Amino acid sequence: MKAKGQPERELVPNEEEDEINLEHVLPETPESNWPGIDPELAAAYYNRLGNLVLLQAKKNSTIGNASFTDKQKTLGSSAFILTAEVGKTAKRSQNEIQARQKLLAAIAVETWPLST
Repeated sequence: MKAKGQPERELVPNEEEDEINLEHVLPETPESNWPGIDPELAAAYYNRLGNLVLLQAKKNSTIGNASFTDKQKTLGSSAFILTAEVGKTAKRSQNEIQARQKLLAAIAVETWPLST
């Protein structure tokens, strides 16, 4: 079943990693196309929730370890609202990753409140 005629099931929750998977916006080993990001900083922020977005697997494969500027169009055009928001930000640094992590934590608490 495809969502709204989409060639990939981006809007349909599924566990198929070959359709939807996690994109690490800041790559594990950034190259010179990520100025101001040294290996230690990348290691500290690579797997943080604030650095992860859901993305169609084909698009994720295409953008790979590209610079944030090169990733912005793909991320910004995602049907996933939280992914699109990342693509519409001006830059990607530890500050943006931390801010997004706080936002996602607040959304998680609101979405899945602990019952007492």
